[in-house]
Amino acid sequence: MEVNNNTTIQSYALVQRWSDKQTDCHVHVQCRWDQNSFVFVFDVDESVHCFRLEHDHDGAECWEDSCVEVFLRSGFDPTCYFNFECNAGGYLLAEVGSGRVGRRRFDAGAYRQIHRHAEILSQTAERIHWHVEISIPFDMIGVRHPADLYGNLYKCASRADWVHYLSAFEISSPQPDFHRPDAFRRIF
Repeated sequence: MEVNNNTTIQSYALVQRWSDKQTDCHVHVQCRWDQNSFVFVFDVDESVHCFRLEHDHDGAECWEDSCVEVFLRSGFDPTCYFNFECNAGGYLLAEVGSGRVGRRRFDAGAYRQIHRHAEILSQTAERIHWHVEISIPFDMIGVRHPADLYGNLYKCASRADWVHYLSAFEISSPQPDFHRPDAFRRIF
């Protein structure tokens, strides 16, 4: 879909991985870019059993909560990748590194550059519908052209009543593992 500044919007429906038990979690993501940033808009509709929101500050273990995640390959160093993990409260964990171990967490100044907006749109006794928009500056990841952007998009909640893991692109691993650059694909 083309918008007025020749920006392509790419949409994905995330697919549940590593479980045959359906957890009733539905996630759609719209990806686009503006003059300075890549923008990821997640729309989540899930059972209250999938939902958790405990962490209330940047740098926390957001993956334990209901969390959407953007993993992107670095343009500065193709052996490195970034992870941006945002819970339903808008709190973010952001890191960079070449693998799961030894990742460097962002400082407060870097967190201020990553714009995000989170909102719980509706909640009943059985379901919760929420939305997160994350805007990541081009300069932060060293990728300026959408055709050069590789990564994967995720949703998880490792400490919810119904633990679940979803991704845009398939991951070949016997257990949940989002730190798999081999599963990154072109986003646009």
